[in-house]
Amino acid sequence: MMQLQSGQLDVIGDIPYSIVPMIKANKNLTLDMFDSTKIRYLILNTTKAPFDDPAVRRALYYALNKQELATAITGPYGTPVAALVSPTQGKWSDSDLKVTPYSPEKAKAALAAAGYTEPVQFTLSVFSGSKVYEQIATLIKSEVDKAGFSCKIELLENAALSDKYSSLSHQATVLMWIDDIRDPSEVCGWTVDYDQCDAWYTGLRDQKLEDLNDTAFKEQDETKRVQMYQQVQQKIYDNANVIPLFSTGFAYASSNKIHGLYVSPFGVYQAMDWTKTR
Repeated sequence: MMQLQSGQLDVIGDIPYSIVPMIKANKNLTLDMFDSTKIRYLILNTTKAPFDDPAVRRALYYALNKQELATAITGPYGTPVAALVSPTQGKWSDSDLKVTPYSPEKAKAALAAAGYTEPVQFTLSVFSGSKVYEQIATLIKSEVDKAGFSCKIELLENAALSDKYSSLSHQATVLMWIDDIRDPSEVCGWTVDYDQCDAWYTGLRDQKLEDLNDTAFKEQDETKRVQMYQQVQQKIYDNANVIPLFSTGFAYASSNKIHGLYVSPFGVYQAMDWTKTR
């Protein structure tokens, strides 16, 4: 930010939303918000207690205040989401899935119905080098601790965190996804294909879902394909091993001498289209 203000840099991307007011207040800088396919997800390890129990995983739908998460992290620039595929993908996203309103009492009731009378304990492991992820973890803890859970936050360096969830040694973590193409096959495949990454580091084997996803990937009729991918997203929602939290756009700050800046929903920009005035 200091380099941008001094003119050493012309453009900075993926800026934290906490500095947006500073950018808006500077007459020499421009803030640009671009649509994106970026979503942050809660990733649950289904091979370890307590998230080996689907009832516990589904209780989190009531225990998570997605609106609070979106607002606290991104201000007016984030949106809580329920479907795995980004709303920016249009028809490919299952718009029939709705965000569950935050209800600690319903979460407690769901856990009690499943036989849990004491707070369900788990550790949330997140990247220590990111203020955003630390803030997300703190908010999640404050929300779920009121809803029949007891969450402990574990901060790890990137390599240690990657090793932990890659080996299915974690209980829960928060990860991000950005699509590369206008198609749902990437994120859906990553989430349900066990051989790729243990179903996005959740360890869930669902062969029927994998078969459905494979059929959807190969289907040539677009209308049928849309329907199949929406079924895939419904099943992922029912499994509750990967829980979408909120989506947000790309925030870029630039000198007001820069013109033609554009970033696609897939995080791609072409600097050859930019111009700079003296």
